[in-house]
Amino acid sequence: MGKKGISVNAVSADGSVIVGDFHNSQSEYPMLYHAFRYSQSQGFEDLGAMSTESTFAQGVSADGSLIVGHFEIGSSGKNSVRQISSHAFQYSHPEGMKDIGVAGWGESAFATGISNDGSVIVGQGVFRIGFIVSFYENSFAFVYTEKGGMQKLSQIGGESVGFLRVSADGTSVAGSYRESNGDAYVYTGKVILP
Repeated sequence: MGKKGISVNAVSADGSVIVGDFHNSQSEYPMLYHAFRYSQSQGFEDLGAMSTESTFAQGVSADGSLIVGHFEIGSSGKNSVRQISSHAFQYSHPEGMKDIGVAGWGESAFATGISNDGSVIVGQGVFRIGFIVSFYENSFAFVYTEKGGMQKLSQIGGESVGFLRVSADGTSVAGSYRESNGDAYVYTGKVILP
């Protein structure tokens, strides 16, 4: 493929499609990325940046037709400190990228998993981004469906929720969380759709 800084993040259940992101800028700062889709039939497809700075693909449906992830919007904050907000997205060939939002409870959202048929998307919402990779301060889990939109999942005891995955049939989730004392745990739960 000849891309610098490429990461593969998910593969379809039938093995026909892989998705991920690649470094798409000449400079090291800010580091900009584009999501991609790869299949033997279509080759390498740059999914673009949705008129934003960077996109990251994190999950793919069983047949490879639907992809989920997040895109980043950067801005200058106080004292010229760079602020980044992320929105979850869903991508398909006919519709392109669709912003599914930030859930209304936080500053950012990351779609991290999708059911086999693409009807259930799960992820993580964040009130404030921290400095530890995969864990964020004041974060929560969410589930998204076309009918119900983005719904916050029940609070899990800890202060930070890690990346979330969903079962093939969309009825169960698994993820991680961190307590205020720094201890980390794994959890599973049932998805109750509206």
